[in-house]
Amino acid sequence: MGHKTRGGEEKQGEVLGVIASLEPSAIQAVLLERAKYAALAMAVALLEQDAEALCGERYARKSAGLGGGHEQTSVVMDGAKYGLRRPRVQKNKREVGLPTLAKL
Repeated sequence: MGHKTRGGEEKQGEVLGVIASLEPSAIQAVLLERAKYAALAMAVALLEQDAEALCGERYARKSAGLGGGHEQTSVVMDGAKYGLRRPRVQKNKREVGLPTLAKL
C-alpha cells in the first residue's frame, strides 16, 4: 500500500520543476505557448457547440439527415496560423457555416 507508482501528479510536478528553473523570459514563452493551445481547444469546443445547436447532439445527426463529419481548417492567433479539425454542418446537402468560425 505504501508503494507509489509514477502517476500524473508526479510527472506534472517534474515538469513544473523544470519550468520553474528556467529564465523568466523562457517561462513566459512556455506559458504563452500553452495558452495558445488552450485557446485552440476552446475554439474547437465552441465550434462543436455551434454544430450541436444547428444539428442536434452528436451521433443523433445522421438519422435526421444532418451533419457532415469533420474537416481541417486553420485560424490565425497572434499572427501565427494554426490548423484545427472542425465539424462540418450540412443541411439538404448544402454546407452551413458555423457562426463561431466566422469570428475566429
